[in-house]
Amino acid sequence: MMDKVECTALWRADFIFEPLFRRMKELEQTKKAYARKFTSQDLDRIKQIEAVKYHLLAIEFLKSMVPALLGSSDYAQIANRGS
Repeated sequence: MMDKVECTALWRADFIFEPLFRRMKELEQTKKAYARKFTSQDLDRIKQIEAVKYHLLAIEFLKSMVPALLGSSDYAQIANRGS
């Protein structure tokens, strides 16, 4: 709030979740062949269960990137401005 210069960025984790979403679209198409043995609600439930795993993967990826961020010259410049 008190920064004199706007400093924001947007990071999208689409690349992590894309395989899950793509597979769910494929399953949505193939469910017709199963004569209502599973429904869209079943697929939603599966997607929510699997999304937890993908979310944990995204968190671990971010954790692995923090040391690289803190060691970068750009971060050092930001840290030095605050002193």
